[in-house]
Amino acid sequence: MDHLQSILQSIISEANLRKDRCVWRIIPSKTAQYSQIKNPSNVFVNQYLDQLGINALYTHQAEAYEILREGKNILVSTPTASGKSLIYQLPSLELILRDPRATVLYLFPFKALAQDQAKSLST
Repeated sequence: MDHLQSILQSIISEANLRKDRCVWRIIPSKTAQYSQIKNPSNVFVNQYLDQLGINALYTHQAEAYEILREGKNILVSTPTASGKSLIYQLPSLELILRDPRATVLYLFPFKALAQDQAKSLST
């Protein structure tokens, strides 16, 4: 048993910690699934992805991007570091490239998150 598993086992077996939890579940990892953007309307979107070192989007990113391009609203809930930012960044970038007079307003609940996103967009 590796170190992390032994820590988890001690937490699970500790009575004081056990009373504050409802369910313990270990979710096995999944192999990432990728997809391409269908008919990107601007070559600069692909160049932006190339600059980031991204050859293909995760399936959930590509699906969400296509839905947004249809003018529909979506709600995306995925784990941390699963690429949610690209889901709104790519359509925003595409809009600004298509219409230089367009404005995009991002609202973030925390300054640190806003700074992190500003940094990723300035790439």
